[in-house]
Amino acid sequence: MRYREIENIWTVDVSALSNADRGRVFYERAKQIAEEALTDPTARSVAVVGSRLRRKYLASKIGSGTSVMNQNPRIKRLLASIDEDLLSEAQRGGPEDDGVNSGEDFKVSELVGRLRDLREKLRLKTAEVSKLRRQVRQHSLKS
Repeated sequence: MRYREIENIWTVDVSALSNADRGRVFYERAKQIAEEALTDPTARSVAVVGSRLRRKYLASKIGSGTSVMNQNPRIKRLLASIDEDLLSEAQRGGPEDDGVNSGEDFKVSELVGRLRDLREKLRLKTAEVSKLRRQVRQHSLKS
């Protein structure tokens, strides 16, 4: 199986993939988990320690070993970027110290929730499109 044939990165059996494709699946999963961990206060409290995203947390969520965090170049760059952003945020005084009043906080949380819902819909539609493309390919091969 190749990466482009994957319908859903969360349901694919990564053991059936080549190392490069497995690494790409882990990277795509890591992006989603990291984004969720940084935007959801509950997940953030578990995922972030100080100014670092916990590597063990991310590895467990994407279904890999912790060595992937150090060996996958894309994930290493992602983590470095996130850690840098978290450090800057900590130096500024944290996410809640941006001078935003509570009315604006509510709007931001509402927008973050809407964005999360839209991303989930996009993920489902992408999986559906992949499935339909595969069906079209199979049908054209039969003809």
